[in-house]
Amino acid sequence: MKFPFGSALTVVLALAAVLAQPHAMCAAPKAAAITPRHDPPDMPFRAAPTPNATRSIAIAVSTNLHVGFDTDRCRVHTVWRGRGLNLFGPQYSFAKSPFISTFDGEVLWTMPPLFPWAIGKIPAEDLPTMPATGKFLGLRTKLGRTLFDFKIGDLPENSAIEESHHAEQLDGVAALARRFAFHGRRTEPLFYLAHAEVGEASLVAGRTDAVVIERRTDALLVAARGAVKWHINSRDVHYTVERISEIGAEKGNAREAVTRRETRLWLEISAPDGGLVEVVTAVCATPAQARAMLQSGFDAAIPAVIAATTGTNQLAAVHPVAPRVFAPSATARPSVAGNEFFRVENFPVPKETELLITGMDFFTNGNLAVATWLGEVFIVEGATGPVNQARYRRVARGLLEPMGLLNTANGIAVAQKSEVTMLAGPDADG
Repeated sequence: MKFPFGSALTVVLALAAVLAQPHAMCAAPKAAAITPRHDPPDMPFRAAPTPNATRSIAIAVSTNLHVGFDTDRCRVHTVWRGRGLNLFGPQYSFAKSPFISTFDGEVLWTMPPLFPWAIGKIPAEDLPTMPATGKFLGLRTKLGRTLFDFKIGDLPENSAIEESHHAEQLDGVAALARRFAFHGRRTEPLFYLAHAEVGEASLVAGRTDAVVIERRTDALLVAARGAVKWHINSRDVHYTVERISEIGAEKGNAREAVTRRETRLWLEISAPDGGLVEVVTAVCATPAQARAMLQSGFDAAIPAVIAATTGTNQLAAVHPVAPRVFAPSATARPSVAGNEFFRVENFPVPKETELLITGMDFFTNGNLAVATWLGEVFIVEGATGPVNQARYRRVARGLLEPMGLLNTANGIAVAQKSEVTMLAGPDADG
């Protein structure tokens, strides 16, 4: 049975969390700089609006290498080195503005706001949005990696593309590897826009798997693994870039027209039925260094996927695999109040969970699903039993301001700020 007081209890708990921070909410005589919050290094992904994409998901492929992925166009929009996102917004600072996440690291490369996939041939015209027949299917975490699933064109959903990212070292230089797994069967080749840069590109002598793009101050080494072929296309381009901003949320975002000559690097993928392909990109000081790196440090074989482990190597992924379970606070003292008509029990919740509750729903077995303002979902096991024996299993995190959830036959439906998301776990433990 589901009780109608759940929504009211959610509001009460959320208000209690806010009122517990009076100094942060009070207006100060002089506006102070907002201190951003940062995710822990083991965060697998974070959904947050960024200046380059409103529906952006940031991934820490290592402790100092990060990828911004645009789910509207199924493209990597930014790769940077340094710390992760500066998280802004009321759920982190109790301040209304700023709320668009930024970062303070070094941009390694970007991609224009275009849909990067095509079927059969390289398109003559840019696609500013995903075709109506395309579809972003969702993301999964597996063996410590975040995987994006999407379909393109009119291919069936069982012909989905799975994209993931990991860090490599090429001759001592950090490189980003984009891995694509193809499911189902198709009759035509696929084309992927791997890079679009201002600069000259050339194949490496004696190699068909690598291209060097000479930029103004450095060079990109772009190498491929799998049944692929490179196409270099230099052309005059005209497209529009939307600059996501705080004021744009109220008055409309500014749009900047880009007119220039770009080198487009297209990858032709010919595998007809499944298979793996990888694109590895490293930023080098000079084109000569890029070519030397290819000869000394690049392995053309597609590496096996291994579980990520915690380590001191800055390029090692540190994402845990199993959901984490938290015990009640050992120092909190559960209290009981009420009268002859009802009883109120205070749960000694774990401090690590930061339960700024924004949504709750019961399972039939008495467990309770809880969403938090900070983007996490917990299963409170034993929620209807003794409060000091409840356990808090975290089954999702990195979401964007969940504001309600509902248990369904297919999983837990969560209303994020950017979308309604279905959380589905393949195992009985959630």
